[in-house]
Amino acid sequence: MNELKENVIEMLNDVAKPNLDQLELIDNLQRLGLGYHFEQEIKSALMKIYEDQSSETLERNDLHAAALKFRLLRQHEYDISKGPIS
Repeated sequence: MNELKENVIEMLNDVAKPNLDQLELIDNLQRLGLGYHFEQEIKSALMKIYEDQSSETLERNDLHAAALKFRLLRQHEYDISKGPIS
């Protein structure tokens, strides 16, 4: 179990991983009820995504990516406008 937790932590801390992949991983962890095991790593990954306005989060430029970023940032109490997401 500890080895699996370490693998997930590595995935959350992987700065080379596209932001959309990280958002989907965070969403999956929360939906499975496992997010509490990785609170610090999730907080750190979301902070990086929030602060990186030039990110490729919306590299596929689709509604799924925009909605996921908006929802996760809002759930974690980031001040994000309802307007266009960069």
